[in-house]
Amino acid sequence: MFNAIKAAADLAAAAQPPVSPPDAEAAPSKTVPAGLTRVRFTIHTIDIHVSDHKSKLDLPTAADMGTVVTEDAFTGGVEGRGAAAFIILFLAHSAQMDGQLAFTGAIDGRRGSVVFRVTGSCFSSINVRLKIIPESATGELRGIHGGGWYASDSPGNGGAEGELEVEYV
Repeated sequence: MFNAIKAAADLAAAAQPPVSPPDAEAAPSKTVPAGLTRVRFTIHTIDIHVSDHKSKLDLPTAADMGTVVTEDAFTGGVEGRGAAAFIILFLAHSAQMDGQLAFTGAIDGRRGSVVFRVTGSCFSSINVRLKIIPESATGELRGIHGGGWYASDSPGNGGAEGELEVEYV
């Protein structure tokens, strides 16, 4: 299972897949509620390290557990760099992940740093939800609230399209 995820990530390095929101709930609507700003972006994974822990834990389950650490670049309405760390659960035909992504750069032209809570699934595609941790924000991003998603039909370095809805309180 671990090798399948790593192989999929390696094969997707040059892919430019079609992208769709992770589910209908996250799909872009035609109107943005007052006070919210919608920002589109692309996230590119620059570096990825995957560690398999099942052999160390000797778990008697059908699941394999590991960690993933990434270095990412953002372009578009979110411009900057990020670093993420995830706990990942590898299953027979999917993987579930939960972690944090620290970002520094600009969101809709406002500069600073912020941390996102990240949850999602991956295997042959990636679907991720982002939630801003407001108290982590610095600089012009102080007071930011919101979240969003990013998705790709192939995990890896090919880039994933995403969207944030943010407001400043």
